[in-house]
Amino acid sequence: MNYSAIIFDLDGTLLDTLADLADSFNHALTAHQFPAHPVSAYRIFIGDGARTAVERALPQTARNNQTVEIVLQEFKRHYAQNFNNKTRPYPGILSLIEKLKSKDIRMAVLSNKPHDFTIQCTDYYFKNKFDLVQGFDNRFPKKPEPQSVKFILGELGLKAEEALYVGDTKTDMATARNADITSVGVVWGFRDERELRESGANYIIHHPGEILQVLNNNRISR
Repeated sequence: MNYSAIIFDLDGTLLDTLADLADSFNHALTAHQFPAHPVSAYRIFIGDGARTAVERALPQTARNNQTVEIVLQEFKRHYAQNFNNKTRPYPGILSLIEKLKSKDIRMAVLSNKPHDFTIQCTDYYFKNKFDLVQGFDNRFPKKPEPQSVKFILGELGLKAEEALYVGDTKTDMATARNADITSVGVVWGFRDERELRESGANYIIHHPGEILQVLNNNRISR
């Protein structure tokens, strides 16, 4: 069958947020006398929520709840004012979204990024482009648990077999699998093609425009 909806991950899929996230996490770390990391390290730290990223960035001996919370709050204060310094949509994303809208494809964003930041980023870069935007909040467990995907499908009146889930990490591929929807791994994001293949991506694409082929059920890569 052809697909009628797409649920997108945000960081590493729609937006290249790596540099701004790294800057804000490093600001939070150094503000509390912990060592910073190169931007490339955040390709691995990011993907499972801001708190987990802080835990991964802190020295192992400092990963207690109190320290994590202090650094997390510092990160949030900084990122709220600096989320759009270097962040940009990936090449081809804006034109893809316009093409999808012209085809009446339903679109949603689902991220492990805190919900307020997910809304902030999508409003700034993609104002009124998505039918539903959901970041991490207390209503649902983080991806790869499937409850948030099922919520989105229910809100949009969709069946699982009608939707694609598009993301750049093994967490995204597991999310799709757990929700029983078709997964599309993108290689332009924070992780590599090997991770996507080993995570069982149903499709692997190298440019946003290839999503249009997947929508028509044309298998282009596995």
